[in-house]
Amino acid sequence: MSNDYIKEDTRLINLYSQSATSYLNGSLKSNVEFNFKNILRDLPDVIHSTIGVVSAQIPVSYYTINAYNNVLKVPDYAGTITIPVGNYNATTLIAEMNVQFLTFSFIVCSIIKLTGKLSFSAGAPIYPLSFTRTGSTAWDILGFDTNVASYSGSGSPILTLEAPHPLNLLGIQQLRINSSAFASYNSNSTNMGESNLVGVVQSTAPPFGMILYANQNSYSILKHKNISLIDIQILDENDNLVDFNNIDWTLTFQLTIFRRVPLPSNSMDYLVPILATLTTIQQDLENNPTGKKVRENAVLSNIPEESQNFNQQDLFNNDSNSLDIMEYNKQLPS
Repeated sequence: MSNDYIKEDTRLINLYSQSATSYLNGSLKSNVEFNFKNILRDLPDVIHSTIGVVSAQIPVSYYTINAYNNVLKVPDYAGTITIPVGNYNATTLIAEMNVQFLTFSFIVCSIIKLTGKLSFSAGAPIYPLSFTRTGSTAWDILGFDTNVASYSGSGSPILTLEAPHPLNLLGIQQLRINSSAFASYNSNSTNMGESNLVGVVQSTAPPFGMILYANQNSYSILKHKNISLIDIQILDENDNLVDFNNIDWTLTFQLTIFRRVPLPSNSMDYLVPILATLTTIQQDLENNPTGKKVRENAVLSNIPEESQNFNQQDLFNNDSNSLDIMEYNKQLPS
């Protein structure tokens, strides 16, 4: 039996975006670096290490309509609807789109209250009605199918077009915490393979609120054995870097280093990993006194001879060193 045992060295790493060393996307504050020294070193006693997001305090300072989903192409008029970034409901979004439609077309947008779908209309045949997916980042937000290249209105004397799906103003639903420094073996369906994903935080707070996240026991084995510079990217469910509008966030990681620690050959500390077994043995002895000697021999046969230099009868018979004392007071024979 090896006299080595595994020791867990647990550390917390707290990251506050305001104290980042570098802001790689400026005031968006979702791609940052922290220049530490020797967060993790490749030492001979290290077996492996794990990482996980323990807690997070993230402001919902990002918008429902942002730079990634605010454009609709209207090819018949060579026009483009560009919705200003911000938080919208159906009423305010439709009002903004109709103002912009009036600048180059006669398209009118409304919502069908029963289904939540957008409806568009225009006077036929003079005023065409069509939208194209190419160049339209708001395609799925407005309820159009991502597998369809374009939509056109039909009917007379008014052309009408109804989006096949409801208007989607849920906004960002998931925040993905990525880091190449903390890379493990996690996977992401966005690229159908391994990614630098460290943790996922659900966006459950309302706009301008605060997301409070606590880890439920999700940790991953680290690929790297040496870490100094820590890079953090916070992305949405489409792997777009989130725009925090210069508002700061906090992430706390738990780094656990598993070390192999050698024990002296005469040490009794090797009993620590089998305390659970000793508890069972104690219960057996109490319930079946006649099998006591058999159980003693079974236990002692697993103990190295060089470590059996104490009175074996004292281990089981002496009241001061009884198994219940060992279990509850954590005292071992010397």
